[in-house]
Amino acid sequence: MTFSAGDGMDRLPVPAPPFGLLPAFMPPAALPFLPEDPVLSFFAYTNKSADLANDISRRLSSSFRIDLGKEHVVGGICFGGYPYLPYSNRYLQKTGMNSANFGLPREVRLLCLGETGDRKSNGAAFEFLDSEYSTTKQDVVSHSGFHFLATDPVKTRLIEVRFSDYPLILRHVDMTEHSPDLFYGFIIPYFYVYEYEERTRFRPQVSGGLLGVKRPLHPRILSPGGLSTVERGDFQPPTTGADASDMPPGDLLRQFSSLLNSDHCYSPGNTDTEGWYYDYTAASVFGQQRQYKERLHAKECFISTPIKQDDKLILYIEQGEDHARCIAGLTMLMPFIPEAEFSQDVMEGVVDTFHELFGNDDPNDQVSAREELEAFLRGFLRIPPDINFCEKIGVRVFEIDPPEGVSPVSVNPDEKYATLLAEQEIDTSSEILHATFLNGIKFTRPSNAKYFAIELTNRDNESSQFVIKALRLMQSAHVSIHPRAARTQQVKTLNFRVIGADLAGDYAKLGEEGFNFSIERLIAGERKSVLFKANSLLDLLHTGAAKIFSNVRRRAVEFEKSEIYPAFEDDAVKYFVPGEFTLDGGYRFTPNYERRKSESRVDGWRRSETGDGIDQEVADKYDWTDKKNAPGTFENYSSQQIRTHSNILFPDASLPEWGSAALFANGLTVVYNGGQLLDAALTGNSSDLLLRTYRADDNNGVHQLVRNFSRYWRGIDTDRLKVTGTLGITQSPCGLTVTSAEMLQDLLDIFKDFNDPTKFGDLLIAVFGLSAVFMPNSPAQLGVLLPTLNGLNLGLSLTAAGFGLSANPAPGTFLPSVSQNAASGTQGTIARQAMHTGYSKSQFLNAGYDEAETETTITAGETKRIITRREVPARGDNRYDTQRVRGAEVMWQGEIVDIITGAITLNFTLPATATKMHVRTVDDSLRVRFGSGVGKSVSVDFWFDITEEVVRDDY
Repeated sequence: MTFSAGDGMDRLPVPAPPFGLLPAFMPPAALPFLPEDPVLSFFAYTNKSADLANDISRRLSSSFRIDLGKEHVVGGICFGGYPYLPYSNRYLQKTGMNSANFGLPREVRLLCLGETGDRKSNGAAFEFLDSEYSTTKQDVVSHSGFHFLATDPVKTRLIEVRFSDYPLILRHVDMTEHSPDLFYGFIIPYFYVYEYEERTRFRPQVSGGLLGVKRPLHPRILSPGGLSTVERGDFQPPTTGADASDMPPGDLLRQFSSLLNSDHCYSPGNTDTEGWYYDYTAASVFGQQRQYKERLHAKECFISTPIKQDDKLILYIEQGEDHARCIAGLTMLMPFIPEAEFSQDVMEGVVDTFHELFGNDDPNDQVSAREELEAFLRGFLRIPPDINFCEKIGVRVFEIDPPEGVSPVSVNPDEKYATLLAEQEIDTSSEILHATFLNGIKFTRPSNAKYFAIELTNRDNESSQFVIKALRLMQSAHVSIHPRAARTQQVKTLNFRVIGADLAGDYAKLGEEGFNFSIERLIAGERKSVLFKANSLLDLLHTGAAKIFSNVRRRAVEFEKSEIYPAFEDDAVKYFVPGEFTLDGGYRFTPNYERRKSESRVDGWRRSETGDGIDQEVADKYDWTDKKNAPGTFENYSSQQIRTHSNILFPDASLPEWGSAALFANGLTVVYNGGQLLDAALTGNSSDLLLRTYRADDNNGVHQLVRNFSRYWRGIDTDRLKVTGTLGITQSPCGLTVTSAEMLQDLLDIFKDFNDPTKFGDLLIAVFGLSAVFMPNSPAQLGVLLPTLNGLNLGLSLTAAGFGLSANPAPGTFLPSVSQNAASGTQGTIARQAMHTGYSKSQFLNAGYDEAETETTITAGETKRIITRREVPARGDNRYDTQRVRGAEVMWQGEIVDIITGAITLNFTLPATATKMHVRTVDDSLRVRFGSGVGKSVSVDFWFDITEEVVRDDY
């Protein structure tokens, strides 16, 4: 039966940032660069299987030359291997070397081909035989994360990288015949070239990588003498006394996996001849976790093979930064359901809640509540269903400091080159939360070691598996140096660099947040003395240990007085500045001048007067520079011709009096033009009619003046725009309405005051008097009235014989005549007129927004001034004199900043703890403590100058 890698096993995932409410469930992103950054990949392998009896790995090498396209200041390279390769646990135990080494060669050499030479002979730069710069990285064992090979800044376009000392990569194993197929090669899917740039790094999380996982093997499995060469048995399952072909394929696969690297292999959906396996590697806790989506909807995390009770599993890890950091502890998520923490009722209540949310796959309750909770946890983590969680875990963390040339994996936790940093037992939910989110697994003291060992012990009552979802190394908030097991350290100086925008603004503090630090000596974790302390800029400078590079400050607010140089020779003694001005013609300085060209536009208030009424005194007060264009007599002349065309609207035909009139007029048209116009006359809509009419009632109440014009009558009551015709009144000057006007008015006045009884007599007199006018009761009165019945026409004639007066009946009316008038049709007029204005006054106000816009162009100018400046006194809370403007003399990474650098001499010795002369119970260390932390206004660098002496020991 053949087991092949499942779908997703051969893919390198792009790590995503944490999401959701529990970001700690997501491991830290492993890529030090953005996923879209350009990357190179290198792969190499031998075309023949490796002969394990003849190790040729150190004789294999390959070189690559890389053209960067243009010159850059190269700072180094960053590369990462393939963290999922299987390796032999037995070989790791015997030699301390990872057989696969995660696909990385054990020696990497970087060669920068820089150009050397001066400007005059730059063409001969290639003649220098050793102008290149090289650096080499050699590791006995490499971690699974990203590696940095830094170099001094070199400006170059070409680099050359050389890989040598290839690892062994397992390609195929025949477990029935104990025949592994291995080859030499390397796999580097990530290779970056980065530019040199100085920056600071101060964040809690520290990247790391796995060196290997050691599981103590039975003594009979290890070869006697601890052979250092690779043997075929290192990749074979132990002899069980039974034929391997008789074992179930899944059991044989898990047994072989436990021999390799203790990673759990899950094999679902197998047939009689073919199967697939999915690996859950320990290297995935540091970043890249693969997703198995097709045959198995799962996501990778570390799941160990079954560990017996009281057996141990040791994870050897290494810091993955470009420089070693000071580690304060680690956080580790090891999910499981604690065994005795929850009662049966509580677990059943939680299960019932999950059933309501996600459904019930066990309606008959044949599975216990605890088993269902574990099933929910496996589904949440997306891990196989056959995982048996270890529910009581003992955790110990060690600092590993191996001697020179010794692999850190070869150091067991109980040896003298390992120092215990933390010990904890995790068997409750609160301890899971503390180890993951809150305090983590905190060290008894910070450590600046490069290597660590995490020992996990199964303290459960049965064989079970460790499950680790995420593992993070956490940096210390301070900088410290501690004794090391294999090296004596001579601490000479502490160097520091503080960079910030306002470091020199106030000598009483460092930065806006008040950054401060102190150097303390700790013995057995207790502070014994303070060697140096700086709470302010003045504390740093007065000891002479620091130097500041600051920008010049000047007042931001100040009083300024400016005196303009005079232009006359009399003031030469007082104002003349040698080399600045010369005498013009022997008696004058060059005059001050400024030439401007401007355009402006102003909107605002206006008033104008014109005509003969304007006083001459008012006109004379204006200074007219050009007398020729001075105004004469103020008068206006104008002439115009106006032509109009008017369309006269006939009144609304819905009014009965006008509707009947229009019908009569159009009826005449019918008489003359025939009966075919009868319908048109009734509707009034034919163009052949004499009089076209319009009815508002037939047009939804819209009047003629409003129709097709309604939007322009906005704000006006259109109901009052109905056309109703005009009313005319005509009366004779001798008519009764004229002669009796006063009597009628008296009668009206009496009616207004009719409530007064005394007025009743006046009412009778007025009524009888008015009736006598309209109804004569004597021949004399009738004789006077008769001539007025038909009007009276008076005339005056003048002849040669004399003159005469005649009165003849003429057209007139006894009473006023009232008539209604209407017209329809069009008319045109021409009006010509001339006008002379003797006086006119116009005054108006723009009530609104006034805007003035001016654009001025200075074409030339010269001004000579003497400037005097003084401080502005404080006014209330405004302290003008303390406000400053910085210059731009000191820049760092393109920003204007102040820089403080310094070195503090210490001359402090930390002996190696593995020597016989050192008392191991004493923990003597130095710590740089940041009292207020590192704020956003400053960036800091602190580093020690150390001389190390390696302990000589046969290991």
